[in-house]
Amino acid sequence: LAHPRILKMSLDNNLRPKLIFFFILTLHMQPQEVLKLLLKYPQILDYNLENHIRPMTRFFLSLDLSAHEIARMLLKYPKLTTNALPKIKRVVGYLRYQLGLEAADVRRMLYQSPQVVGLTTTNLQGKVEYLESVCPSIRKLIVGAPTVLHLSLDNNLRPKIDFLKQYLGDEELSAVLESLPPLLGYSLQNRIKPRVEAIVAANVPVTAVTVAMPLAQAKFEGWLSRKAEKLARLAEENAKQIGVDDRPPKVELSQQEEMGDSNDPGSSTGLVSVVDMTYSGGGGDGLEKVHTRTSM
Repeated sequence: LAHPRILKMSLDNNLRPKLIFFFILTLHMQPQEVLKLLLKYPQILDYNLENHIRPMTRFFLSLDLSAHEIARMLLKYPKLTTNALPKIKRVVGYLRYQLGLEAADVRRMLYQSPQVVGLTTTNLQGKVEYLESVCPSIRKLIVGAPTVLHLSLDNNLRPKIDFLKQYLGDEELSAVLESLPPLLGYSLQNRIKPRVEAIVAANVPVTAVTVAMPLAQAKFEGWLSRKAEKLARLAEENAKQIGVDDRPPKVELSQQEEMGDSNDPGSSTGLVSVVDMTYSGGGGDGLEKVHTRTSM
């Protein structure tokens, strides 16, 4: 047995109240889910039901989390019970009142990432301040991806931000993080770096990481190939259009200009922008008289 102390626990005073009356009847967990919980963290049975587990559950219920949601939180993070209730309240108070999150956003964070209650407020504040310096929309970022708060500031978040800054300006990086909050949750070496470098090599805008990052590898390769081909085709079409636009403008002639001015008896060809010299016969002084007309 992974936790032999279970055999020493009272069936009526300990095991049955927790396993049957609390997990199954109060939190509406299935027997298979209770088994899964015990296999992941059998020490949960060591915690006092009336003095610790139930008060913690009542607090979460007061935040409008349902019994079903609390059960899901325990399955995601069985060590939730290792946190004292005053500590949980301090974390929730920081998120709700110091950070200014809406109650619904706090519930969402707790449900998606119950591990957040295991962080100290000092740890939380340091990460929040750093992320806010990169992405002013910090609330949208951490509500969209609360797991980023579990990441190490110096060993995880900073290296990823520093790498992305090499390819994105401050405003672009902020917009990218706001558009794809889970971006910082991907591995730097296995996902972020190779995909950003592939995007750059294909002459695709780096802001396209918001589309590229969540894709499976095969889909990413196909998407990148199609994207690069499309951009290359557009560039070629633009180059052709520029070539056409650089040619001298075509002169559109009116019918009157093409046929000549009928009121001018000396007009014969109607050519424009040239000197039209028409012989009109000799004069008494022995010189030929020439009428000159310039058509504009």
